[in-house]
Amino acid sequence: MTKTKGFRIFIIAVACALGALCAYLIWAYDHYSDHVPPGTMLAGEDVGGYTFDEAKATGQEIYDSIVMDLALADDSGVASVPAITKTLTADDLGIVFDADATAQAAMDSAADEWFISKVNPFVQKSSGLSIVVDDAATTAKIEEYFGDAVFKNKLPKVKYDKKEKAFTVTAGVVGTSLDMERFLTELKGGALRAGESEYDVHLNPLPPAISDEAAIEAKDIADKAMKSKVNFKKDGKVAYKASRNSKASWITFTADKEGGKYDVGVDTEKVAEFLKTTASENLVEEPLPRLVVKEIDIEGAKAKAKKPDGATPAGADEPADADDQKDEPAKGDGNGTDGTASADGEGSDEKGSKGADENAAGGAADETAPVTEPAPKPERMVRDGKDGLAIANRDELANQIKDRMLAFKNIELNPQYETIPFETEEIGPDFGKWIETDLTHQRTYLWDGNRKLKTFVVSTGRDATPTIVGTFYIYMKRSLHTMIGYENGKKIYETPNVRWISYFSGAYAYHAAYWHNNFGRQMSHGCVNMKTPEAKYLYDWAPVGTKTIVHY
Repeated sequence: MTKTKGFRIFIIAVACALGALCAYLIWAYDHYSDHVPPGTMLAGEDVGGYTFDEAKATGQEIYDSIVMDLALADDSGVASVPAITKTLTADDLGIVFDADATAQAAMDSAADEWFISKVNPFVQKSSGLSIVVDDAATTAKIEEYFGDAVFKNKLPKVKYDKKEKAFTVTAGVVGTSLDMERFLTELKGGALRAGESEYDVHLNPLPPAISDEAAIEAKDIADKAMKSKVNFKKDGKVAYKASRNSKASWITFTADKEGGKYDVGVDTEKVAEFLKTTASENLVEEPLPRLVVKEIDIEGAKAKAKKPDGATPAGADEPADADDQKDEPAKGDGNGTDGTASADGEGSDEKGSKGADENAAGGAADETAPVTEPAPKPERMVRDGKDGLAIANRDELANQIKDRMLAFKNIELNPQYETIPFETEEIGPDFGKWIETDLTHQRTYLWDGNRKLKTFVVSTGRDATPTIVGTFYIYMKRSLHTMIGYENGKKIYETPNVRWISYFSGAYAYHAAYWHNNFGRQMSHGCVNMKTPEAKYLYDWAPVGTKTIVHY
């Protein structure tokens, strides 16, 4: 009897429970159709049973209360990374909050669950704030706040060391980068929480796209390519060999970041330019222009301006004449043909014009006597021209050099030449100051354009020690000097107190010669001997840089 009674009570209890459950389910079905399911946590706050508007307001309150303590989480291992923290709101990161979508998400937090689970208050559901994250805008904000922690990486560099005559590698530099992908993923995944919370901005290492090892491999290739011999032949013989420095200047390193390497190449444009310039200095001949002049003889005009009685006007210069000179035994020349000279302590170096006669162009600008206007003389050739040579197949040679060097093989080239005709250049008024020395007639002339200002009778080099022929420039001047000449390392003469020296090539110079008066005849070891006052006149008149043409 007792057992039967207890069983009945149990049945009644179960029936009541089921009735209550059914009543709850009926109520919950109706109630939670427009309320947030029970057990729903919105960004950490329980909003179960809230209406849509209540959930929307709660979401807005949560969003407004968010304070983000961002800290740099340095995973880079790079030294000297600054410790950076920033306290920001969600708005500071450019995040847009959608309150309606947040409320609706809370309402739908159990949409995919079985009905009993949906309304079960003991089953927790989670829902996050609905935000719109503009990746570019948020990234820009993070980079603005944490930009000091970002270091650019640097590729290793391969350079040529002229002293070592080899390529060297400068190690690359590891940079740093903000792990924005990770940060944005966490942010969009519901990382935003109510109140003050801590968040990490991760900093990762950013190695260069090309490693030091890859750069060293490129260096080794370049060193090997540079060792290829590049020889140029002319008339069947090797006339020029490209230096290591030249070959190194042609080699290029192109960064292949995707492949993680340097591509080693040879720049054919640089090779062609080398063939046009450096190699050409040794293999070809530049055309030498033919120089002609229609001279205006200032001295002749002054000579015609003599007074009727034959007197020379005051200040006029009488042309020197070889027939007026007295022959005297030569005492030696103060010039060293092998380019050796030493100062005696009394001389002074002059690198510019000293006391130049600016009125020399007029010849007699300060004379009071009338001067007849000179008429141009017939055209005279000062220097004959000479055709030049140029390498005709530069591009072809450049490609041959490229192919052979990259194959680490030597090459001997036979350039093809083309003739460059010389041109005729007429010396006109704008030619400027220049000096002409005629070895055939032993004369030196001072010119201003096509106006001949002075004529000096001189003594140039003997047949055994001739004066060099060509176009030169005054490059140094000394007012007093001891000139010493050597031959095969042995001193053959020493001449002190040589005055008014104007060097135009090596030890070749115009200078005064006090030891003889045999001007008009070859007397020197290669220099141009002049009378002392005439040497001083040239010294004062011709500044450093004055062109000098020496010819037969």
